[in-house]
Amino acid sequence: MNVNRAVDEVRRSQCRRAGTEERQLIKGQRYLILGNHENLDADGRGKLDLLLEANEAISTAYILKEQFRALFNYRRQGWARRALANWCELAHASGLAPFQRLARSFTQHCERVCGFVKHGLTSGLIEGFNNLVSRMIHKACGYRDLDYLELKLRHHSVMR
Repeated sequence: MNVNRAVDEVRRSQCRRAGTEERQLIKGQRYLILGNHENLDADGRGKLDLLLEANEAISTAYILKEQFRALFNYRRQGWARRALANWCELAHASGLAPFQRLARSFTQHCERVCGFVKHGLTSGLIEGFNNLVSRMIHKACGYRDLDYLELKLRHHSVMR
């Protein structure tokens, strides 16, 4: 997801700029920041709170990420469009370059971003299947018989 890439880009840039003590706090916390807050245990939440208090840019990036996630809870596309426009304004105002780029992109592709709200579908299953095909072909170093490849793909796709 592009939002996670933007959060990670902010985290890395802050880690490069930080002093020794703050760098130790930031380094190695990638998945803590990118993960969903509700999936963290008490120890993880404590570490996350400490990190967010220590660095304003990372805190802003984390808040923007969480607000973007909330966009997909809307049931009406018009509300989601308005929420996305508000999010883009916040992202521009944040002063964080990765989020400003993202906001420009989301503004241009608002209908695509809000398409999930309208249809409730993602491309996740298709991308997962494409990944399965790529791994199967790579693992076998190329199949000569396409019928056999199709049979293997059907077998593995049913097993999931």
